[in-house]
Amino acid sequence: MLDDNSIALPPELNPGTSTIHEVDRRINAWINNERERTHELLVELVKAIQAEGIAGPPGPRGAPGPAGMLPAVKA
Repeated sequence: MLDDNSIALPPELNPGTSTIHEVDRRINAWINNERERTHELLVELVKAIQAEGIAGPPGPRGAPGPAGMLPAVKA
């Protein structure tokens, strides 16, 4: 039944002749690697946001532009 719905696991989690402790160690290593990768991505994202700056409030409305070239619409 499980074979019908197989999913791709990371190589370090592939089943084999392992003890529960080895599986636990592999899962913890995988979680820690993901945590580190996510942390690095977040640091890069924060750096990018800081480099761009944060938009301030909108300024005052500008003067009206010139009249358009299209004729007025009539009902």
